[in-house]
Amino acid sequence: MVKKYLSEDVLNRAYIAPNGEVAWKKKDIEYVLSITKKFKNPILGGDIWIIDNSKRMEIPGFSTNSKNFNETDEVYINRTYDEFFEWLLIISKTNEFFDKNNIYYLITFENDIL
Repeated sequence: MVKKYLSEDVLNRAYIAPNGEVAWKKKDIEYVLSITKKFKNPILGGDIWIIDNSKRMEIPGFSTNSKNFNETDEVYINRTYDEFFEWLLIISKTNEFFDKNNIYYLITFENDIL
C-alpha cells in the first residue's frame, strides 16, 4: 500500500526478505516514516538486520510501549514514532563495529502497510 508512495531509489536500497518484510537503510528511515505516518499506523517495534552475502543476521531490537487508556490515537501514534527515533539514535551509536553498508532496520507496524 505505502510502497507506491516511496521513491524508486529508496525502494532499491531496501532489503526485501523472502517473506516480504522490508528493512531500510538508516539514511532512508526518516523519509519512509514521513510517508507511513500519514497512514496513522503506530510502530510496534524494530530490529536490526545485518546482511552479508545474502545471509541475514537479526539483532532483536525493541518494542514500543502499549497504548495507554488515556491516550488519543494521535498521541499514541506520535509517541511510537518518537520512541522509534530514540531507539534508532541509541542503537546507531552501538553498532559501529558493523559495516554500515550491511545494516538495515526493520520497522514493525500495527498493521501491515508496506
